[in-house]
Amino acid sequence: DTHGSHVAGIIGAVGNNSVGVSGVCRKARLLAIKALEGRSGAVSDVVEAIAFADQLGAQVINASWGVSAYVQSLYDAIAARPHILFIVAAGN
Repeated sequence: DTHGSHVAGIIGAVGNNSVGVSGVCRKARLLAIKALEGRSGAVSDVVEAIAFADQLGAQVINASWGVSAYVQSLYDAIAARPHILFIVAAGN
């Protein structure tokens, strides 16, 4: 929850309000969907969250959660959505 909030702030934090920093895309509309609890959780919850984000019209997903092994269901969830841009870090 802290990492996702941090990334969301970098992206869409409101500027010119005398509070902290300004985001790189201040007019972005953000959708918070929590799929994991801290550093743990089930891949099936992530797959469900991807489907839910898609249903709500998400165009970009911050996928900076790590998976230590290949998971077919996660691959399938991403591959089924070529209309969504998945942003990932090289180490994730």
